[in-house]
Amino acid sequence: MNFYNTCPTGAAIAERIIISGVPCFIICRNPYPALSTALKRFHRQAEREVSHLPDILEDDEPRYIAYSKRTQSNGDDYPAKDVIFHLTGGGFFTHTIAGDLPFLIDWSAATESVVICPEYDLLPEHSFPVAINQITDVFCALSSGDTAPILGFRANKIVVTGESSGGNLASSLICKLCIEEIVDLNVLRFAKEQGQDFLYNEAEGFLFTPSLVASESLDNSKLNKLVEDNDHWKETQVVRLPDGLMLNCPVLNLCESISPSRVVNKDPILPSGFLTAISQAYLSASSASRDHPIVSPFFASDHLIEFFPPTLICTSNLDPLLDDAVEFNARLRHMGVHSTLRATQDLPHAFWGLAHAGFPEAEMAHRECMSWLANLLRKERKKQLLLCHEEKELIIT
Repeated sequence: MNFYNTCPTGAAIAERIIISGVPCFIICRNPYPALSTALKRFHRQAEREVSHLPDILEDDEPRYIAYSKRTQSNGDDYPAKDVIFHLTGGGFFTHTIAGDLPFLIDWSAATESVVICPEYDLLPEHSFPVAINQITDVFCALSSGDTAPILGFRANKIVVTGESSGGNLASSLICKLCIEEIVDLNVLRFAKEQGQDFLYNEAEGFLFTPSLVASESLDNSKLNKLVEDNDHWKETQVVRLPDGLMLNCPVLNLCESISPSRVVNKDPILPSGFLTAISQAYLSASSASRDHPIVSPFFASDHLIEFFPPTLICTSNLDPLLDDAVEFNARLRHMGVHSTLRATQDLPHAFWGLAHAGFPEAEMAHRECMSWLANLLRKERKKQLLLCHEEKELIIT
């Protein structure tokens, strides 16, 4: 079956389009007219643009035509839809979208969300930081609302998921958003100073906390000063952190660290030599250190770890990266992040795709992942703090 021309069994929508210059797979289990209409419009424009191109040789690579953005909009005129932003594994050398499709379709059905999988550039032609930069560009376009004219909806909650090397990129994305201050750390720090969890307001693009709304601890003078110091919010769109992070056997540490699970490694999917080869190839054209948090999120500082969203980490007792996952989960929990570790028995590295292959442990883990996603995305919306840019007044809804 050709994924590019036909929808996989069970998917109402399965298309490939361009977002921020990156080919992305769009998957939706249930019919969604707003998305279907937008995708048809995308392909019509692509056909019109192709018709004006010079003659294309038969052996040329397929041409991907990006949908031209009409206006700079945060998507207020579009319906909201939850998004699962999935990053495939494959050791940075290949994409595993074909094997991931069955469980991605299930996730879409369980959460009534749209799954978006960026087809980031691969080794050996493209090494660090190409892939993480592309992923960041696509995520920022989703978060800011730039993709609303392309997709026909604005992203409501966004959960980032990743398996194996995709788990590296998923957690690296959080680090990059914070380290490079793509998200507004002033707002994040303000919420942290108040001792509250973060809450995103989709209408204005601010991160605040639910209990501050009814609490006398809200310092209006600090909040007004925060706005005055960030006049650029009036002109630019705000990128937020993901609402959740779900990882499976993530490659968190690209250093050649020694741990019991690596020493006794007998995993058929990820032999020790392959992990070393991946690390060397990934950084072949970069001077970045292997222990930089955007390369190896395992080494993120506590001040960075505390900004991570609610997290679920899946792993296996046979995974050579088990110890890294256990320690990373412990650090997240120590810093107050709502993080859960789910360890399966007798499954190889990167086992999500085995859920539809008759492996009971994989099926159980698959159901738990769907339940976690559904609970996170369907959680009852709390009161949110809105900040009016124009009048700089506090509005509670």
